Amino acid sequence: MNFTITKNELFFRKARLEYLLKLEDKISKMCYENFESKYGQSEQAKKRLEVEIRYMRERGSAYHFAILKVISDLSIEEGYPIVVEGCISGSIILYLLEVVNVDPLNNGVIKTFPEMK
Repeated sequence: MNFTITKNELFFRKARLEYLLKLEDKISKMCYENFESKYGQSEQAKKRLEVEIRYMRERGSAYHFAILKVISDLSIEEGYPIVVEGCISGSIILYLLEVVNVDPLNNGVIKTFPEMK
């Protein structure tokens, strides 16, 4: 699954609200498209994805996810392995975008948000 946004749009375009909203929608759509194949009908995974998407929208961090997706796709295409470290590695969004291949829900790397305690 390749991210169809161009590198020029990500790295050289001025950040406008309209563009950010489209990017958020695109990332959300890609996550939901891959959800069933990874998690089936899991309510726990669905709740987690909804929380992460809400956080992404509230914090305006769609660019971060998009940049990681572009870097990941280019690295894999060129034959270079990538490693994502830190709390972002526990993101279900990155797992569904196929940036990381470790399922954060089933491998104990999930970061807890306040609403999920």
